[in-house]
Amino acid sequence: MPKFIIKMEKDGEERYLEWSTIVDAPVTYGMPYDEFLEYYRVEHGARSMDDLLSECGRMERVRKNGTSEHGSKSVHDTISCNRAGDKESEITYDEIWQKYVVEREDDGDPEEQGDPLGDFDRLRAMLGRAGIKFREILQMGERIVEIDVGSTAVRFTCDADGRLQRLEETP
Repeated sequence: MPKFIIKMEKDGEERYLEWSTIVDAPVTYGMPYDEFLEYYRVEHGARSMDDLLSECGRMERVRKNGTSEHGSKSVHDTISCNRAGDKESEITYDEIWQKYVVEREDDGDPEEQGDPLGDFDRLRAMLGRAGIKFREILQMGERIVEIDVGSTAVRFTCDADGRLQRLEETP
């Protein structure tokens, strides 16, 4: 399932997020352009930057339409029928801005937060580079990465900020 890039704008500010069609919600917090480019490079690799920034690349569609989704006329088209709210409820553009941009900025001093990607994004990137198949789950405010190891599923559960909270094995 693809992930789209969306650009949200409010009160003269622009923020970029990665939107998952698996969870129908953002899988990143809103970032300024330069921070998003660095996240994208780390998450998807240096080769992906050509596709992202080329004249006909994903960011060109984002610049024009607010979304990298092909055939979508606006960011509102991409986020319609979302599950970005609590308990996977649908929320409005303004509520997404509040939850994924404003609340992220209120998390404190960025210097104290360490790696801006967090455990969740770092884990996804590592598994992807290793070619290990995994499932992403957004469930009741938790971000989960689940992989099958033989007959056992291993679940890495992170909080909404992407910090690892627990590791579980299920038969």
